[in-house]
Amino acid sequence: MANTTEWVNGGAPGISAERLNEPFHVAAATYDGVGVKIDVTFGPGRAVFLTTIVEKLNNSTYSIASPATNTTYYVYLKSDGTFTHNTTGTTPAGAVRLGRVITGATVDAITRADDRGLLPGAAARVVQDNLDAHAAAADPHSQYATDTDLSAHAANADAHHAKAHAHDGTDGSGTVAHGSLTGVTADQHHAKLHAADHVSGGADALSGTLAVSVTGDADTVDGKHAADLNGWELIAETTLGADAASVVFDLIPSWAESLLLEIEARVPSSTYALAMRFNDDAGTNYGYREYSSTSTSYGQAQLYIGTITSAATPGRITAEIANRTGHEKAGHAVSWYSYGTSSITTGYTFGWKNSAKITKVLLYPNSGNMAAGSKFRLYGRRA
Repeated sequence: MANTTEWVNGGAPGISAERLNEPFHVAAATYDGVGVKIDVTFGPGRAVFLTTIVEKLNNSTYSIASPATNTTYYVYLKSDGTFTHNTTGTTPAGAVRLGRVITGATVDAITRADDRGLLPGAAARVVQDNLDAHAAAADPHSQYATDTDLSAHAANADAHHAKAHAHDGTDGSGTVAHGSLTGVTADQHHAKLHAADHVSGGADALSGTLAVSVTGDADTVDGKHAADLNGWELIAETTLGADAASVVFDLIPSWAESLLLEIEARVPSSTYALAMRFNDDAGTNYGYREYSSTSTSYGQAQLYIGTITSAATPGRITAEIANRTGHEKAGHAVSWYSYGTSSITTGYTFGWKNSAKITKVLLYPNSGNMAAGSKFRLYGRRA
């Protein structure tokens, strides 16, 4: 699959036009014991709030101060481009919900939930907020006419028309100049609006909250129903900010009938194989075959899907996994890495002896850590 990521600002990761249309996602949520806070990382993206466009080219971080255990924090994107949160789940005015950060028995036991399906309704949310504020006003139609205006207008009958009947004139012509009319002020050159002149039914119809219908379901992306999207949909991505022993993709949605991993990774030194497990299964339920070697039967405690080295150019691995309920899992991977003055490409086939849906993917080298700057993306595709 072609990598469509653009690079801007002297090498900082930007996003392509395609991915700018994806909703913001909760890429990470980690507890900072020193600062006593949860740092929530949102991925890049674009949101349209009526006439306001919020666009972020890089990850954004928002902190939840003094978090409590066993608490759900609802996180929101506001139309001014900032983030906020609450524990009630009530969406603040001018905001749209992005997801939830849920603490467990300890504040560092964190689960993330994705609510980005609400993002396409950001513009409608602004309309609804404005209508609600209008309906709550003491006199929502005071801009049309006040009681004082209407009373003054009724008292000045001459101001209803620029013409006057003959008996109102002084020269028998049947007309008078406007300046000859009495009780006419400069504000009365044009007729005031009578209460009866309101659009029929308008005062009653506008006094309530207007129902706004937004087309599409909660799982829409850029205005399209997810079931209609032809191809892979990004589920999650991460770039290591420091060396790490493993990378985990969890909260994989149930609609993903196939999974695709795109990896650009290095290790600080030496050369290691990259291993993979599913759903925290560390049993001997895996089997794999490297195309250049003999096959292995089930009985492995992990899969190997490629090789990563300490070379300046990261190793690249692409892996596709079938993820249908009721079927044992199978997949294939292609690995490329630089080795001295040569490059090596290796293919793998693999299987997991389990018919359950894959809901979690663990990636780790068979020794040591993966280097900072390593990138990992997980995509899903429907049936």
